[in-house]
Amino acid sequence: MSRSPFATRLVAALTITACTLAACSSDDDRADRTPATPTTDTGASGPPSVAPASTADTAPATAPTTTAGDTDGIAWSDCDEFDDPALECAVLTVPLDHGEPEGDTIDIALIRLPATGDRLGAMLFNPGGPGVGGVDPIASIGGLPVITTLTERYDLIGFDPRGVERSNGIRCIDGPTLDTIASLDPTPETDQEAAEGAQIYRASLEGCREQYGDTLRFMSTEQTARDMDAVREALGDEQISFFGVSYGTYLGAVYASLFPDRVGAMFLDSAFLPDGQSDLEATRIQLAGFEAAFDNFARWCTGTTSCPWSGTDVGARWDALAVRLDATPLDVEGRSVNVAVLANATSAALYSESLWSQLAQALDAAEQGDGTLVQQLADGFTGRNSDGTYNTLATSIQVINCASGIGTETPADPAAAVAELRAGLPRFGPVVPSWILDGDCTALLGGPAPTPDPVSYTGTGPIVVIGGLNDPATPFEYATLMVDALGPAAHLVTFTGEGHGQSLENDCLQQVMVDLFLDQTTPAPGTTCAANPAPTEPSWWGELPAVPAGTSIELPGQLLAGLGLDPSRLYLEGWLSTASPEQVQSAFADALDGWAATDRPQEQQGVVATSFEQDGRTLGVITISPEALAELGVDLDGTIVVLLAV
Repeated sequence: MSRSPFATRLVAALTITACTLAACSSDDDRADRTPATPTTDTGASGPPSVAPASTADTAPATAPTTTAGDTDGIAWSDCDEFDDPALECAVLTVPLDHGEPEGDTIDIALIRLPATGDRLGAMLFNPGGPGVGGVDPIASIGGLPVITTLTERYDLIGFDPRGVERSNGIRCIDGPTLDTIASLDPTPETDQEAAEGAQIYRASLEGCREQYGDTLRFMSTEQTARDMDAVREALGDEQISFFGVSYGTYLGAVYASLFPDRVGAMFLDSAFLPDGQSDLEATRIQLAGFEAAFDNFARWCTGTTSCPWSGTDVGARWDALAVRLDATPLDVEGRSVNVAVLANATSAALYSESLWSQLAQALDAAEQGDGTLVQQLADGFTGRNSDGTYNTLATSIQVINCASGIGTETPADPAAAVAELRAGLPRFGPVVPSWILDGDCTALLGGPAPTPDPVSYTGTGPIVVIGGLNDPATPFEYATLMVDALGPAAHLVTFTGEGHGQSLENDCLQQVMVDLFLDQTTPAPGTTCAANPAPTEPSWWGELPAVPAGTSIELPGQLLAGLGLDPSRLYLEGWLSTASPEQVQSAFADALDGWAATDRPQEQQGVVATSFEQDGRTLGVITISPEALAELGVDLDGTIVVLLAV
């Protein structure tokens, strides 16, 4: 499930307050800022490493480009949509077709966190998809310590790519139709049922074409890369840097291929490179990643008492639930929770280890006949809002894929291709319907799709590529392909932890990012980053006051996800109290005599967060009202209190 933007900023604000009081983010102590540092794997075993032709490990690869940042080409103003005075918003008008600069235009929505110190330049950010907007994430992550460090020297700029959200977002399929598509039976019992599913899917694509016509062809990765260069030009900068995740790595690589001399530095997390793979092969690679990630989840669940299915054969239990939901779906407010919804929910949770507990609770509830939590996870995966509408990801992802030539090759025999996937991938293969591989881009574009934009980089601006050994969505082999394609200026870092797009969660990856952007320092060949060490109870924890009228509980997974709290990064405890949130906060303020509290607690929508600091120790106290718990889908009577060591 997607995190609440407010909740993410709330927790980030706690962390920022702690760093301010403890003076832990000054520019002079960058080497000591993160407890984990990259390691170099020089042994023969372990993941493959693609060594660049040049290995500038400590000296800057190129001098940073310092510019004045003449922004006359962009009219920045306050962001009315977000309650943060540091943010600035703007709209940049660009050609619909950069090959016809005098023709029709399209507006691109921008958001910026301006550099707070001596500006080196601008850094664009794309979170992936394709089809995920980049405006909302900047509003969410701005308070994270690593982002605060980067924005000391860079303007951090997010943008909704063309065809996405505020940038003329593609909206051509209504919510009820998307609900139907999301729950289409991937294992139809009859040919007629299969044909009906294919017809619903194809009709939705043809409806998009009727509404948007040939403009859909201009929602491509290449055109978006040219939009990025229009931003650079409007800023008045000679070069621009880039931070991309997942599909965003491909967007960055295409930009680097088109404009090699205009690259400052690039950090490409969870690399994805579609160039050269057929649709069938790309599907196989990704589904194999999800199969492996599920096996890791199953091992965790089997071995921990916090998982409702601990000590059981988790894989067999999931398989049995899938069979049951295929035959008899659960009903959640008139919506069908079938095997397709189960697969989407499971896939969503495999993106981050912090969601595993939530997945386990959802599966356990579904096994007992309640599909609510499974549906919530699946909705986060498909971009469904609580009011039944969808964000533009549901349609723009297909449009951008087709316009970019990603996954557009139709197998000669789609049914045989699906049979091959199901034979080799027993868990996720069976949920791939044959009509997904059956020429849908032709219906959408009104003709054949283009070939993917090639990647080949001749510039000298340093590029760091992150590949995860346990990445479900973009398996490690994509990272090695990306490094090969980008050439000597690209440097591979292997992440050995769990999940997809973990650079804003992992201390070691953050250090690589800071070194790259602030010092233009690239990692040594064979560099690996491991998962953060598990947090341990601080020595002073036993000195804390008791939670008034509180009972210790295990925090529900959906609550942790909704608040953006990752137990793998923070030591935390959960309590259920009969006292009100105000009473709990007041009791801690009174009891923590001699501790310095935040001047004004962060508060919104029934969630209050306060931090207290004393002698380098920082305690976060978060209270969640019953009303806020209900909004997060948590059915508990009382006030939830979260205590965390920041």
